[in-house]
Formats: sequence, C-alpha cells, structure tokens
Amino acid sequence: MVAEEPDIRDRFCLLTFSASEIIVTGEKEEVSGTALIRVPRYPAYRYGDVLKITGKLETPLQFEDFDYKSYLARQGIYSVIYYPGVELLDRGQGFKPLQLIYSLREQLSASLARALPEPQGSLAQAILLGLRGNIPDSLYEAFSRTGTAHLLAISGLHISIILAMLLSFGILVFGK
Repeated sequence: MVAEEPDIRDRFCLLTFSASEIIVTGEKEEVSGTALIRVPRYPAYRYGDVLKITGKLETPLQFEDFDYKSYLARQGIYSVIYYPGVELLDRGQGFKPLQLIYSLREQLSASLARALPEPQGSLAQAILLGLRGNIPDSLYEAFSRTGTAHLLAISGLHISIILAMLLSFGILVFGK
C-alpha cells in the first residue's frame, strides 16, 4: 500500500510503499517493511492505493556527496525499486482522516495552480502546502544559494499541522 503522500517530481514520482507480502519463485511470503518505489509521474497514485509491484529490490544508491542510504534508513526505508511494473489493485485503503487531509491538500494545490501563473503557483504550493515537486530547478537553486530553501518545506509543514488539528477537532465535534 502507498503509505505516505506521493512525492511528485518533474519527471517521476516517489512512493513510500508498505509491503505485506512478496512472491519469490512462485511462493508467497508474508512480510512487513517499507520500500521507496520510483515510478513514472503518470498514472498518478495516491496515499492508500493498494498496488502490486513487480521489480527488483535494491539497496539505495550511494552518492559521493550525500549518504542517501542513511537518509532513507532514518525514515525506515532500506530498499528501493526503480521503475517496476505496477498494477493498481484498490484505492482508498489508508487511514481515513489522513486521506481527507491529503485530499484537501491536493484540492488546494490544484486551486493555486489554476489561480496563479508559473513559477508563482509552484512557489505558493511549496510555501503554503509544503509541495516542492513542481518548483522549477532554477528557482529552487536560487533559494538554495540564498540559504532559504528550508522555508519552502517548513511553511507547508506548519499548514499541514494546522489542517490536521482542524480535522481532529472536526472529528471530535461532529463525529466521523
């Protein structure tokens, strides 16, 4: 199952995938663990989608200037699969309140994209919603050079936390 909101980039998408079983040489085996799956940007997958992934589990690549393996390990991810075969089996199987938050965030993102030209739309999505995937590389590099790239993630995180608190309050007051 897609265990977190997909990380959508320009040309691809990263899915944090929680595995429940694997098939090795025709034998099913129950497992638990998380892998990072790199898939094409389209078709779009969402949090809570149940997928059948066909591919080769690999150890994350090591870069000369960045310890990607350790970075992923801190997130509980020890394996990656690059461009596997993907079959959508079911949708909407995640934690319902979290699905609602992600859906609201997606709708707000689409509204910002319609209302603002680029790169302002992508910048607004990053600052307000924490969605950095659509920011043009040149703009992101400008933020990095000035030491302000962290603002693109932190501001959106705060909005997400506020939305989560509002959702929790709504559930307490109005029920599910």
